[in-house]
Amino acid sequence: MRGKMIVRIVGVASLLGSLVLAGCGGGGGTDGGGSPDFAGETFVGGDSNGTLTISVASTSIPVASTSTFNVTVKDASGAPVPQIQVACDSENGIAIIEPSTGFELTDSFGGMSGVVGCSLPGSFQMACRLPIGANKQQYVSILCTGGAVPAGFDGFPGAAGGGLGGGVQTPDDGGEPGGTGTDGVRIASIELVQGVGEPGGTGIDTLQRNCEIDPNEDADCEEFADDGINFVITNDTNQTFRFTDYTYTVPEATGTGGASFTSKSISLVNSPLEVQPQGDDATAHAVFAEIISGSGVCGGEKRFADASFSIGASNGGDLGFRAVTFRLNGTNESGDSVTLTASATFSFDAFDNCG
Repeated sequence: MRGKMIVRIVGVASLLGSLVLAGCGGGGGTDGGGSPDFAGETFVGGDSNGTLTISVASTSIPVASTSTFNVTVKDASGAPVPQIQVACDSENGIAIIEPSTGFELTDSFGGMSGVVGCSLPGSFQMACRLPIGANKQQYVSILCTGGAVPAGFDGFPGAAGGGLGGGVQTPDDGGEPGGTGTDGVRIASIELVQGVGEPGGTGIDTLQRNCEIDPNEDADCEEFADDGINFVITNDTNQTFRFTDYTYTVPEATGTGGASFTSKSISLVNSPLEVQPQGDDATAHAVFAEIISGSGVCGGEKRFADASFSIGASNGGDLGFRAVTFRLNGTNESGDSVTLTASATFSFDAFDNCG
């Protein structure tokens, strides 16, 4: 007999409909405000206990401009869930203008609306979640367009957001096309290439599980594979750039309060990658997290590239959200070295991928 293994037993009688939150908390600015509850939490997908959806009116917003967004919460039968608290946060570069605390209760139609603004150019993520126990969250990516921050623009004072760490940013001078230096080349976007899962996801499965729950039956091991990373690089200079390798740093890599981990130099799969001048784009591919042998039946685990420990070893594979900083190394045809730095936020947990 086959069945899904439960990632975590949640001690809540009903995930949706019976949760009424007593209060809202914490404001913040775009330099690190927003909900403190995102860090280290685990979220479980699936629609069997209701849904949380988030939509942004425009996912391409000029820097210094805004867009509205909506969040809808429904129970398992598809009925709206009123008066449940929704918490939203973002990477640096996206300001949550409304609600300015990052928290708000749904209305009688199970909806919550707000306004986001772009304070920096680049690609950033925003996430909204339900209270701990409801185990529902969703991400949306927002592209903040424009080569540089407009003169005189000072962000969105008093807004929430920024609690998910840094995002992908462009140079302050915008890298004008035809420039002779290295400022005009940048990482335009970062994509996690999941070993298992739908394209565009941000979750990394850290532990392999046995999908067969009957101990008298043969093991049915969950599909498990290495995870990769893609960098889209834009070159607005007048010279060709070649990229060969990258490194990355994960804060609190062994758990809350743990030491950070910085990888060795990792060669790109398609090294050397050439990015042609005058606005050309190219995509670099590399490994990010790799399988190692664990204990027991179907005992695969994950580690950061060449790390001496498994991800989330101290807490059952649940490392939670981490804003990972990437550094991509290359040179231009004049021999000038360049290191492009950007970050993206991923979720590390023992996800259930049993079919």
